[in-house]
Amino acid sequence: MANPDQLSLEGAIKLVPSFSGGSESDLASFLAKCEFIFKSIPNTLKPIILEAIITQLKGNAFEAVRYKVITTWDELKNLFKTIFGSAHSVSYLQVQLSQMRQNSKESVKEFSIRIEKTAHELTHALTVDKDPAQVNIIAQTVQAHALSVFIAGVSQTIGIIVKLV
Repeated sequence: MANPDQLSLEGAIKLVPSFSGGSESDLASFLAKCEFIFKSIPNTLKPIILEAIITQLKGNAFEAVRYKVITTWDELKNLFKTIFGSAHSVSYLQVQLSQMRQNSKESVKEFSIRIEKTAHELTHALTVDKDPAQVNIIAQTVQAHALSVFIAGVSQTIGIIVKLV
């Protein structure tokens, strides 16, 4: 008898997302959707769903697997994390964030976007395969560090105003 908490083959196939490579957030979304599917189906359906996922690949993602034999979800997931994931190590991102300073020709908005992007990449790199409670703590810690880097690295005039607010 089928477990009522599990997806049927038809239901799982309807949930299979397409993926063409793209940004790191596109990858994170794709992986999260696929993880949900694999956690919600019986083991007997996993090879079929893996094939369904592979058929939904487009562009750079399709080219990445075109001539490879992928036999498990973990193989595909790790391949995509390597190819489309963050190109920088955690330590590199930590150093980059800590050393950020506003350039003389850079607006405050541009500087804040640069910090936010690096903080997001660092948060993602630090939270791979972590549980939600750990992710929340790590995200809060990185955000607090990014804020202190912003205040320390922004032009002196803006820094004084930010500290006063």
